[in-house]
Amino acid sequence: LDTGVMPTVEVSVEKIFASELRQRIADLAIDLLGPDGLLAHRPGGAPVDGVFERLYRAAPLMRFGGGTNEVLRDVIAQRGHGMPS
Repeated sequence: LDTGVMPTVEVSVEKIFASELRQRIADLAIDLLGPDGLLAHRPGGAPVDGVFERLYRAAPLMRFGGGTNEVLRDVIAQRGHGMPS
C-alpha cells in the first residue's frame, strides 16, 4: 500500500489459501472425531463444546466471503499472469 497500488493478486492468493486450508482442517477434524465431531454444543455431549461442529459448518462460507474462490482465481490469472479475460 505504500506504493499506492492495491495488492489484489496477493490478497486473492491469501484468501484462497486461508479458506481452503480452513476447509481441510475442518474435514480432518471431523474425520478424526467421527460422528461425535458433528455434535453441536450441549452439556456432556459434544467434544470441546461443539467447536469442531461450528468450524465444519462455517468453513464452506469462507469460500464465498470477499469473492468466491473461482472468481479470485480468475483475478489472479488476469492480473497476476496477464491472461485475457
